[in-house]
Amino acid sequence: MKVDLVFKRWEDTDRTGMEPRELHLVVTYHWWDKIVLGDKNEEYREGTHYWLNRLCDFDRDFANRKISARWKNFTHLVLHRGYSSTVARFPIEKISIGQGNPQWGAPDNRKVIIIKIVKI
Repeated sequence: MKVDLVFKRWEDTDRTGMEPRELHLVVTYHWWDKIVLGDKNEEYREGTHYWLNRLCDFDRDFANRKISARWKNFTHLVLHRGYSSTVARFPIEKISIGQGNPQWGAPDNRKVIIIKIVKI
């Protein structure tokens, strides 16, 4: 059975007057240092069921064979430097699906979930 998946764009989500909601991610020391120094402003995650369920809310309409997805209303990204107690908090500019920068750890020729943070 074929089901259409429709994503609501991050830009179309109303976040006015919203309480801060943090997305916590663990990254390696190498990428954490690059993000904190401002050399990297995106973090990538594979488009697996796990990450889609963690980052999206789904509305299922099986009668019309349609599933619509919208990004959860995360406002901030909290990056953990490995499994240490060192963290950094950044506002999220946008979450999308697309080609990432291979120099920043994205796989070549494969779409990923891109979490873009606001440069500080």
